[in-house]
Amino acid sequence: MAINVANQKLDREFKLAQLREQLSAVEEKLNGIVQVKSPYSGTIRRIKFDRQTDGKLAVTLYLDTTSPGSTN
Repeated sequence: MAINVANQKLDREFKLAQLREQLSAVEEKLNGIVQVKSPYSGTIRRIKFDRQTDGKLAVTLYLDTTSPGSTN
């Protein structure tokens, strides 16, 4: 009985270590993502995916810069 509990604890610790390693890898990838800032405030209305090369996406963003409540 005590051996099973000890084995379960070891297994749990091992799985937690694996998850921490995976989380660290994901966070590292997220930090490498390029962010684009616009000089205009607005809402993205459409995203057009143009192409993908070597795991990188090229997109066209359609930005609505009209103020809320505007009839433009």
